[in-house]
Parts: sequence; structure tokens; C-alpha cells
Amino acid sequence: MREYEEWCATGSMLSEIGMLEEAISCYDRALELEPECIDAWYNKGDTLLGLEDYFNALSCFDKALELDPTDDDVWVYKGYALYELGMYEKALVCYYESLKINPHNTLVPINKGNALLELGRYEEAIACYDEGLKFDDAEHSYLWVCKGIASSRLKRYQEAITCYDNALKFQPDLERALEEKRKALEMLNNDKKAKTAG
Repeated sequence: MREYEEWCATGSMLSEIGMLEEAISCYDRALELEPECIDAWYNKGDTLLGLEDYFNALSCFDKALELDPTDDDVWVYKGYALYELGMYEKALVCYYESLKINPHNTLVPINKGNALLELGRYEEAIACYDEGLKFDDAEHSYLWVCKGIASSRLKRYQEAITCYDNALKFQPDLERALEEKRKALEMLNNDKKAKTAG
């Protein structure tokens, strides 16, 4: 293993145990030795995401994509950084780029759905979450919660409640699902009362 690869591997180990600042130092050392080490750029960007330094993470993903524009995961992570910076339309472009390379990337549906949700494109968001629910290794509880939120925004409270119940099958103590279900039940009851009064 070459020296820069050793630094990159050490950075990955440190990142896994939560020593993010130290991991970044390792990636920086790897990049001093080999500025075109795609793994170091990607891993540094991923670690910066963990530090919520989205702007610098974005720069790392841009550099990784300059070196290899065909890495579908880097496109997803770039999209996530853009999403966190509130650039939802640009994030969507990244998710579409990822899908061109790998139509089965399991990271895309939830990330793309979340960007669409922020843009108020709820039907499209629901379609993305449904796509994600087809994957065996998907984070089902989170996808169900997101689908429930999109359904609530469309005032489909009964559908939303079903989504939250599905999330709770996977994680019975998931606070976000419990909180959103309570809100949806309140809205559903308010709607019923309004219809009865009207």
C-alpha cells in the first residue's frame, strides 16, 4: 500500500470512530502526497458532511467528480450537500446525474424525494419514496415518515397515518413518526369536525 493510501485508510478508520477532525487531517495528508486520490476527496467530503461543513464538502465532491464524473455515489453526496445548503433544484440535478449512471442507486429515492418535498412537489416526492420502499436495504422507517409528511401536506391525513404506522412497525419508538402521527390525527379530527359543522 502506498503512503497516501495508508493516510486515506487511517482517515476512514478515524472517521468511523467519530474522530472527524483527525480524519480530515489524514485525508489532507493523503492529498498532499496524491492530489488526484479520488477516495481521499470523497471521504473528506463525507466527513465534512458529518461536521455539517456543507460548503467545503461540496468543494471536495466537485474535485472528486472532476477526476471521475461517473461515480454515482459522489453525485448523491454532492446533491446532499446542496440540499443542506438549501439549493434544492441543484440537488435534484445531481440526483438525476446519479440515476443516469446507476438507475438502481438506493441512495437516490429518499434524497431526491426530500428535495422535491422542500420544493412543494409532494406527488413527485411520494413517487420517489415509493421507489425507495422497493429496495430491501432501504431505511424503511424513515421513508415511511417522509411519505407520511408529503401525504399530510396534500391533506391526505388518513394515508399519512398509515405511513406513520408502517414506520412504527420498523421502529416502534421512532419519535418523529409518533409526533407526525399525532399531528395528522389532530388534522383529521379537525377536518371531520369542520365537515360535520358545515
